[in-house]
Amino acid sequence: MDVVTNFIEKLTKPFQEMDLQHGIRLIIIIGGYWFLRQAAQRYLAKRQLEQQVEADKQGKTQQNLQQYMDGDNDDESATTTGTEAKWGWGKKTRKNVKKQQQILQETLENMHAAAQDDDKDIADLLED
Repeated sequence: MDVVTNFIEKLTKPFQEMDLQHGIRLIIIIGGYWFLRQAAQRYLAKRQLEQQVEADKQGKTQQNLQQYMDGDNDDESATTTGTEAKWGWGKKTRKNVKKQQQILQETLENMHAAAQDDDKDIADLLED
């Protein structure tokens, strides 16, 4: 028991001897530390989120580029780079437009078929 009282006495002694100036200084230091830490945590969290968003954008861009390159290698090899690429209504562009039209048509047909299935389900439920 003597150890506990000795510990409590040594812990409270600096606070008992503290005057008003030292108390205010301690409060300012602790409060300033707390506010600065909160601000730093918010800033670092924001910066980390921005880095993750940027990394995700780059990853998606690379993934889309890879899918595009894999899809175009059917008949021709992609030998042009960014500065050498010519955009227009050439053979590759016409092929890409046709592929996009086919994908759009398939998507519309799937959506139309799904809507018809939903109508049939609702019609079954409405009949008495």
